[in-house]
Amino acid sequence: MRASNLRHLITITQQTQERGEHGQNIGCDVVLYENIHASVITLSGRELEFSHQISPTATHQVKTRYLCGVDETCTVVFDGRRFGIGAVLTGDKLNDQRKLGLTLLCTENKL
Repeated sequence: MRASNLRHLITITQQTQERGEHGQNIGCDVVLYENIHASVITLSGRELEFSHQISPTATHQVKTRYLCGVDETCTVVFDGRRFGIGAVLTGDKLNDQRKLGLTLLCTENKL
């Protein structure tokens, strides 16, 4: 993975449930990783066909260095847009990446 390809800054958050003062559940976003260098691309062509075999609703692919604790319950925030993670692929599951890479197949969440 070349550092020059990681030209975008993303934040990875995870939603947690907390109790309010009246006992109700309140959803809060907890930042797991902030200002992470990544590559965010819109899927098309062969990449889109490959990703739909794994995650049928994927529209974007986010590539970054390996980050511990990132799973399908997390959310990627990039340039004010939120992306739900549909699949997390590490380097050993992909033929073209080294073991230190992390690929996230994401769907943009409409606000």
